[in-house]
Amino acid sequence: MSHLTTHVLDAATGAPASGVGVVLAHASGAVIAQGATDGDGRLALGPDTL
Repeated sequence: MSHLTTHVLDAATGAPASGVGVVLAHASGAVIAQGATDGDGRLALGPDTL
């Protein structure tokens, strides 16, 4: 099973960036999965979304 995780931080302050939209797309442009970061700036896309 594949998982993809990311952690988004504010470049100016280093604080977690919540509510940031993340899109995983194929080179053709087709969207594979998408979501938004949580309060800790994290997003995990698991087998159910990939």
